[in-house]
Amino acid sequence: MDDLPEILDDAIRSYAETLTKARSMVLKYSLAAGVFMLVWCLVLYLGPWHRPGFPMNVVLIFFPLFIFFIARNDLKKRYYCKHYEDAIRVLQTEPETADDFYQRAECLVTGPFDASESIRKAAEADYAKALELEPNNDEILYGYATYLWYVKKSDAALPVVEKLCKIDGDNQSEAFKIKGEILAKTDPKEAEACFDKAIELDPDDTEFHATRVRFYLDANRLDDAERGIAETNKILKRKMWPAPAELFEVQGTLAMKQGRAEDAVKQYTKAIKLYRLEPSYYQLRGDAYDAIGDVSRAADDRRRAEELNDKSND
Repeated sequence: MDDLPEILDDAIRSYAETLTKARSMVLKYSLAAGVFMLVWCLVLYLGPWHRPGFPMNVVLIFFPLFIFFIARNDLKKRYYCKHYEDAIRVLQTEPETADDFYQRAECLVTGPFDASESIRKAAEADYAKALELEPNNDEILYGYATYLWYVKKSDAALPVVEKLCKIDGDNQSEAFKIKGEILAKTDPKEAEACFDKAIELDPDDTEFHATRVRFYLDANRLDDAERGIAETNKILKRKMWPAPAELFEVQGTLAMKQGRAEDAVKQYTKAIKLYRLEPSYYQLRGDAYDAIGDVSRAADDRRRAEELNDKSND
């Protein structure tokens, strides 16, 4: 691509700007934690709790510094500083191996910037080059298939997923799930077989169960959906895992289809508490509020869904 150097420069600049902001936030909150600990130590030192002979001067110096560095290291992870640093390094390096091309493609499609058509073409060229070098690499196949499915290129994603389904690896079950989602409208029977296979390969993955329940709900197979939800709850109880947001979402949708709009509101609210940035949850709860006649809250939820959709498209 003739414009690849310009695309890479723009991507590096965006990553660098985001990294600078992240580092600023890390420093700000780390200093706040250190200062808070210093004040707390001073209160102990000047208050009635101080004991003569206790090396408080050592505590006043080293304990706030210790808290500062602990907070900084934790906040670096929270603000993805290392991820941004690695991405910049990947984008600045000329790729040679399949993994190099794959990593650059991933940096282009998951960056803190709008994935324009030119960026997507550059990423797709890198995915293609990576697969040319290692055509049976399941990690690269999975990354490429996931990307194609995310950008709604189902026709292009299907052959990649089908190839991945034949490879016995860590991503095989995910491949069957994606294949099921692609075929859900055009070939429901094959889609259901794919969801079943994904669950057979990884029976304790509650996301696979929730995806199959969503498929049942779309087909108005409410009894099957109810059984699927019960199976998922058994897994969660056996594993002592907390319920994921997806489970509350499908329970809410089942309640709506069964005419239990008030229960649906409760389920969608639980999903939102677990993941407040998913616009579809607000849209669904807005529909449920409409069903019980709460027009004001329905409008608020739809407005929030629209705001989140706009942010995700920025």
